[in-house]
Amino acid sequence: MIDTLNFGNSVREVSLRNIHVKQNTNELVAVFIFNDQGYHVSSYWNYNHPSQIKSVYEYSGAKLISTKKLKYISAHNEILSSQYSNEMHIIHRKYRDDEEMKYVAWDSLKAKYELLYKYENPEYIRWEDSAFVVSKCDLKYNSSNQISKILSYVQLNKNEMYLDEIISFKYNEHGQVIQEQTKELPNENVFKFQAFKPSSTEQEDSIRTLSGNVKEKNYCYLTDTTVIEYLVNNKVTGYEYQLFNKNKSQIKYTLINREQDTLSIYVECFNNQKQKIKRTRIYDEGYSGFGYSLDLVYGNEKEYHYDSLGNLLEIVTLQDRQPVYIDKYEIKRRNLSLHNRD
Repeated sequence: MIDTLNFGNSVREVSLRNIHVKQNTNELVAVFIFNDQGYHVSSYWNYNHPSQIKSVYEYSGAKLISTKKLKYISAHNEILSSQYSNEMHIIHRKYRDDEEMKYVAWDSLKAKYELLYKYENPEYIRWEDSAFVVSKCDLKYNSSNQISKILSYVQLNKNEMYLDEIISFKYNEHGQVIQEQTKELPNENVFKFQAFKPSSTEQEDSIRTLSGNVKEKNYCYLTDTTVIEYLVNNKVTGYEYQLFNKNKSQIKYTLINREQDTLSIYVECFNNQKQKIKRTRIYDEGYSGFGYSLDLVYGNEKEYHYDSLGNLLEIVTLQDRQPVYIDKYEIKRRNLSLHNRD
C-alpha cells in the first residue's frame, strides 16, 4: 500500500542495488532520501529505464499525510516507447498460437530498443518543470492518531487525476485493525478488468470486472491465531489464518478460498528484535484472498540481514536454497558529503 523506510535519524541516504547472482550483474535500482528527523521524504527510481520515477512523502509533524509519484520521460524516449508498444502488439498477433516464438521475438525486440533509448539519472532531472503526477495518496487520521482513511488518486492523462480508491480502517480498543475496506470507484473513462490466469498470458474462463467493487478484510484476534475474512461486495471469498508460535518468532500464513481449497502457505521467522529474518513460500496457487490472480515472482525463499544497529542491509532471494538475487542497501550517514538534488 504505502511503504516508507526507517533507518534512524543518523541516515541521510540509502541506495538499493540489485545483484543477479547467475548473470553477475549489479544494478542501481533506487535511492532513498531522509530528512534531519530521519523521515523518508523522497525516492528516485528507474536508473536504467527509458522513463524515470520520483516518489515524494509529505509529513505533518511525525504523521505521513500524503504521497505522490511523479514520472518523467524524454521526448526521444516517448516516441521510441510508442513504437516499441506497437511492435509488441504486432508480435503478439503474429505468434498468438506459439508462446515460445512469441517470447523469443519479444526478447529480441527488447534488446533492440535498449540500445536506442537514452538513459537519464533521475537525481538530476528538473522534476518541477518536466514531470507529471501518475498517482498520489492523501492520508486521514482519527482522534487517536490512527490512519482512518486513504484516498488514492490515479492518472487519467498527463493533466488530470481521478479518485480511484477509498481505503477505510476501523480499530478495536487495543489499537488493532479490525476492518480494512477498499472501495474501487468507477470512472466513465476507465474500465478495469482482470482476464489472465496467475503469472500467465493465458486467459481465465471469465473476465472479472474490478471497477466499482467493494473489498473488505475483517480481522479476529485470538491467543495464537489471527483470522482474516475476505469479502468482495459483501460475499465471502476467502480466509487467512496467521498462526503464531509461543514466542511469536514464527508465523505461518495459510490462505484458503470459500470452497476450503488451500491457495497459499507461507512461513515467516523473526529474531529477538522482532525483525523478519526469513520468509518461505511453501505453496502458492497464485490467487489472493479476494479471488484475484497474482503474478508470482521467482524465488521461494527470502533471507533478511541487518547490521548491528538493526538497519536492513540485504534481502537475499533463493530458489530451492540457491541464491538468485540480492537486494543490497548501502547506507550513507550524515557526516558524508552529499551532492545537491532538485
